Amino acid sequence: MNQLLEKRGLRATPHRVRIAQKVLQEHCHFTAEDICGWAGGLKKRLSRATVYNILNEFVAVGLLKSFYSSALGKTIYDSNTENHFHLYDTDKDQILDVDPSLVTVNTSGLKGYRIDQIEILMKGRRR
Repeated sequence: MNQLLEKRGLRATPHRVRIAQKVLQEHCHFTAEDICGWAGGLKKRLSRATVYNILNEFVAVGLLKSFYSSALGKTIYDSNTENHFHLYDTDKDQILDVDPSLVTVNTSGLKGYRIDQIEILMKGRRR
């Protein structure tokens, strides 16, 4: 984990390494509050400000993605930095990745704009 952080230009401080181990080991969606709750159980506690700062640093260097969902009323962090969309399963209170090849978006009416990125969050439940 130290090498990964340093490769992205971040010093491998104990706090950064601890959070990186939590959020980068396997794919997950989470909020800063989720990490604050987890960090509260550690022997060496992390302040809320430290958690937010580190997560935002990880986004800035491309280790995480983040998006604000007005439907959920919170910022979601995502360890999958590949191009993809999201489905919020309202029954399970879970965010799932959706392959962009499964969604069609028509931007032809947006003349005069170059679309750099499209972020989609769909809400639904199994039938």
